[in-house]
Amino acid sequence: MAADATKGFAPWPHVVLAVIAWLVVAALTFLPDPPPVAVLDFTWGDKLAHFGVWCVLAIATWRAFLPRRPWLAWALCMGYGVVVELVQMPIPGRGGEVGDAVADGLGAAFGVMMMMMWERRQ
Repeated sequence: MAADATKGFAPWPHVVLAVIAWLVVAALTFLPDPPPVAVLDFTWGDKLAHFGVWCVLAIATWRAFLPRRPWLAWALCMGYGVVVELVQMPIPGRGGEVGDAVADGLGAAFGVMMMMMWERRQ
C-alpha cells in the first residue's frame, strides 16, 4: 500500500534539481546590472542564454512534477518567463524584453520536445 502512495511522483533527486533550477532563475532575475558573460558576448548571446536556461528549467519541471503533462510544464515555464520579464522592468540595469520571453518559451518548448522524443525511445 505504501508503494501506491508514491506512484506517479518523481524520485527526490529530480525534485531537488527542479527546485534548485527555479531558485537559481529567481535569484538571477533580481540581480541588478548582471556581469556580462564573455562566452555569450555576441548579438544573440542573451537570447541563447534564455533559451538554454528555460530548456533546462522545462526539463527539470517536467521530470520532477509533471511527468504525464509535458505541455503543462511548458506553460508553467512560459508563464514564469513572462513574469520574470515583467519583474525585471523596475530593476536598475535590467529591463523586460519581449524577445527574452520569446526565447524563454522557445527554450522551454525545445526542452519538452527533447524529453518527449527521449521518452518515446525508451
